[in-house]
Amino acid sequence: MDVSTRPSHDGREGPGLSFSARLAAIFLASAMFVTIPTFAAAPSPEIDPEDERTGTLSPSSPHEFYIAQVAAGSEGIHLRARLTETSDAIARNVIWKITNASGETVLDAQSSQAEVPLPPGQYVAEATFGAVRLRENLDILEGQNLDVTFVLNAGGVRILPRLKTLALPQVGSRSVVYALSSKSRGEPVVTSTIPGEIISLAAGPYRIESQIGSGNAVAVMDVNIKAGIMSAVEIDHKGGVARLAYVGAPDSDVRWEVKSGKTSVIKGLKGLSTSLVLHPGEYTAIAIIGDETLTAKFRIEDGQERDIMLGN
Repeated sequence: MDVSTRPSHDGREGPGLSFSARLAAIFLASAMFVTIPTFAAAPSPEIDPEDERTGTLSPSSPHEFYIAQVAAGSEGIHLRARLTETSDAIARNVIWKITNASGETVLDAQSSQAEVPLPPGQYVAEATFGAVRLRENLDILEGQNLDVTFVLNAGGVRILPRLKTLALPQVGSRSVVYALSSKSRGEPVVTSTIPGEIISLAAGPYRIESQIGSGNAVAVMDVNIKAGIMSAVEIDHKGGVARLAYVGAPDSDVRWEVKSGKTSVIKGLKGLSTSLVLHPGEYTAIAIIGDETLTAKFRIEDGQERDIMLGN
């Protein structure tokens, strides 16, 4: 799914001849690799980063272009990617996609780099790395082979939700990362249900909303991702575990609801038993079995685990 929220790098050259056409006259007689300047220079440090960043598309960065003169019929594109302008090529897999002028996909692969022979024509190349996606318009002229390195301007974050005295695999966790940039503020960028999973993000500010298990144990933290740097974020939750169980007939159809005062914390859960992670406080557990309704009041302290049993 294309989650880009700002224009791609193409289109910044203005009207006139295409990028490749303007260079053809210069390099036609040369058989050597040559470094080609990018479409636009990197943004100045004085530019407000919130005007340049989005949650899913890296800020404008100078990509690297090399053109080799080859025999007719040997044209093609070679794609690589780097996290920053000065880092080595990415060893981990990148999702590569190339479409032609008719919108047909001519390459869809996941690898550290990609190389594909292509006839002269206009193409769109995309590089996707985690939640970062970049797109570039490319023209292949007759007798040209393009070598393009995408500069992703990306970093990573490892999110570690924690709850006192509780092993997370018992109840699981869910972390949603939201963009805080001006153009995509508040938009969800990626969701992770694996504690400690490494998430790749474009450089910039984000908000992490973490929830442990079902219930209302939610914690929020802001983080600033820097290109080429891995950040570890430990999010401590306040809460305890309520294990709800119905002790009646084992074939009963039980529906659960938990309230804090008059507000439903969760409802609609089914089964003879269920576990919830709840913020410290006073609650009422409600078990609905057919026309029968059973209730029990209880309190949860930080780090506490309680068994709440309802039935005959």
